[in-house]
Amino acid sequence: MVVSNADETFEAVEEGSGVVLLAAGNAAIYQRPGVVTLPVSGLSPSRLALVWRPDDHRAAVRDFVEALLNASPDLPRNGQVGP
Repeated sequence: MVVSNADETFEAVEEGSGVVLLAAGNAAIYQRPGVVTLPVSGLSPSRLALVWRPDDHRAAVRDFVEALLNASPDLPRNGQVGP
């Protein structure tokens, strides 16, 4: 099964087609009757990366990237930043 978004991901979980790891803060957002969430401990801290196509010039993408960079000035600026 291939999923394209969060709703499809959790529908797949509800159907028994898979499991998903998500940030603890998102567990409450994706509560569903057919899904159980449990905290996972013992894992090392994770790092996330923001990735987008270099030819994607949509205002929503640009605004999101700019908001993230403004909110997190300590983020590394590797490679091209912003569309």
